[in-house]
Amino acid sequence: MSGVKSGTARRKDRKPTPPCVFHKGFITEKVDPTVDREWKDAFRVRAPFGDLRNMWRRHHCRLLNPYGDSERCPFNEHECGLAFLDAIRTVTIARPGSPVGYFIGVAKRSGAVRADLGVERRAIAARLRTDVRNVDHTP
Repeated sequence: MSGVKSGTARRKDRKPTPPCVFHKGFITEKVDPTVDREWKDAFRVRAPFGDLRNMWRRHHCRLLNPYGDSERCPFNEHECGLAFLDAIRTVTIARPGSPVGYFIGVAKRSGAVRADLGVERRAIAARLRTDVRNVDHTP
């Protein structure tokens, strides 16, 4: 063999997957400053962004997209950023003794709700792709 482990070679014709919602853009420019300000106001410390994001991915995103590629996620970056901010606001309003632990529960609950909505969105998109009434039959 050529020294490449089986299963590690990447297909060259594969489309690159979009970056994680936390990578850059809307969430880092608009959501992060709000999260940091609200977390400091509620708990008097900086927001533990690394912990919050890892917990969000583990307990929220995996419910929506168990395969992990961003192409299959039915939500866009803006919707995901606002869902994350909403979860943070739920925690900062409650002011629990263990905010990151409480955040995990909020992430799971919102992930379950959004997963149901995602199934509905995928079904609608599939129906639109296959509905013969939407096809132009003119030659």
